[in-house]
Amino acid sequence: MAKFSDKEVLQGLKNGSTEVLLYLTKRFYQSSRRWLRTKGIRDTDTPGLFTDAIIRMMRDVQRKSVPNQVQPGAYLFDVLKAQLKDHKLMRAASELEQHQELQQQRVAACFSILDEASRQLLSAYYADRMNFEEIAARFDYSNPVIAEFEVNKAMRQLETLVKARLTIS
Repeated sequence: MAKFSDKEVLQGLKNGSTEVLLYLTKRFYQSSRRWLRTKGIRDTDTPGLFTDAIIRMMRDVQRKSVPNQVQPGAYLFDVLKAQLKDHKLMRAASELEQHQELQQQRVAACFSILDEASRQLLSAYYADRMNFEEIAARFDYSNPVIAEFEVNKAMRQLETLVKARLTIS
């Protein structure tokens, strides 16, 4: 494999040369892998991050947003740092979504544990968006105040179950 000068690398990236891409990969992949490993990235994620960084570098060079005097190795590592930051942000967002989804599943499981009357009351109030007068008429309560009391009681039962379940897990 031929050795390219910095100017030849930039020119090759502008032209989309596969030889230059292979050269950059062969020259910088191992050091990038070691650096990413020290940053907590698994070896299975390294090829994706590295290739994304190479592609991003190539696009930047082709869009002429990179000065002609830049050293390709240093610029590649700057791009790799940006890719790592993006990767960590996406991973954190994904973990947060998974956590929220898991909590929603646990709340739904707790809802299913409630007795039938409590489930119906909460469904009428929150899902059907009925007011207390309509709930009183539907469930044969003498007045809306009693309906409100029963809905609040069912909600407290659900909250207690959810708190216990989330505390356990």
